[in-house]
Amino acid sequence: EQDRIAAQQAEQQRIAAEQAEAQRQAALKAEQDRIVAQQAEQARIAEAQRQAAEQERLRIQEEQRRIAQQQAEACCCAMRRC
Repeated sequence: EQDRIAAQQAEQQRIAAEQAEAQRQAALKAEQDRIVAQQAEQARIAEAQRQAAEQERLRIQEEQRRIAQQQAEACCCAMRRC
């Protein structure tokens, strides 16, 4: 009878240990998923910032081209008056 009780207790301890390990693994998986999601969000933000910087670069480049064209036209107009 004592052996049966001891075996039953050992089995219960084994099951409890397995459940604790499963909970630990689930917590680790949840943390990994959170980190992966955070990294994906950071990558999305970085890409949005890169695109915004590229758009700003193109806007400045176009503005510089427009100013240069205006200056060239003003120079041509001034030369025709001479």
